[in-house]
Amino acid sequence: MGRGVNGRDADAPALPVPATSERVGAGRLGRARVVGTPRRASEAEVARAEKKLGTRMPAGYRTFVTALGWGTYGTRVHVRLPRDVVARLAAWRGRIEQYWFWGDAPLPQARALESVCFADTTDGDELLFHPDDADAIWLLPRHARRARRLGRGLPPSGCDRSLAQFVRRMRGPSTTA
Repeated sequence: MGRGVNGRDADAPALPVPATSERVGAGRLGRARVVGTPRRASEAEVARAEKKLGTRMPAGYRTFVTALGWGTYGTRVHVRLPRDVVARLAAWRGRIEQYWFWGDAPLPQARALESVCFADTTDGDELLFHPDDADAIWLLPRHARRARRLGRGLPPSGCDRSLAQFVRRMRGPSTTA
């Protein structure tokens, strides 16, 4: 028996996915299967988080959290709800400041400390963006010594890849120092 988006049994009845707010690529979410009772964010919650953070969230983020909500995507990625992004940011930055081991290239520690962690993986990797370029998604891999840029935005966000392709890219070869 498989697990669905929100960690419930995949054989349980699926809930309908509401219309998405981002136009390009948004139709791909229509094929998503939400299992269990989703914890979704509202547009207002995303806007409040963006105001508190002083930056917009990456392309595709709003669609994920308002249409699908919190859960595990592609059996690997946990996209945090806006309130969790804000609530965990100071502790995350403190940990990154103390335990940085990803070197200075291509993402220096100082830039990472200005960044926002908005997702993580089942393996302990973390996804973040810098406010200067909210669509540039970075991966801090747990099992590698070098940060990796994953691309622009979360699917579907106008990018030409699906969620499955995004997850495969995360699993792809890393450049270790």
